[in-house]
Amino acid sequence: MDLESVTVGERGQVVIPQRFREEIGINPREKMMAIRIDSLVVYKKMEDFLTESLIKTLQKGLGDLKFEDIESSRDELSKEMIR
Repeated sequence: MDLESVTVGERGQVVIPQRFREEIGINPREKMMAIRIDSLVVYKKMEDFLTESLIKTLQKGLGDLKFEDIESSRDELSKEMIR
C-alpha cells in the first residue's frame, strides 16, 4: 500500500482517498476511531472497537455491565484522544 496524504473536510472530518478505502475495506461515511500509541496512529471501525470493549469487560467477570458503563468508557477514551 503506497503512502498518500489525507485531507481534512469542511466539517473537520478526515477524508481518506478512495483507493485506500477500497484496499482496507472502509465504506464511505463509516465511523472510525483513531487511537494514538506513541508516534503510531491506529484506526479502528467504531463498531469493532465497542464490541471488543464489551467482550473484554465481560471476560473480566463484570456480568452486570450496564450500557452507561460502555458509554462512559467510550467518552473517556474520546477525551484522551483529543488531548
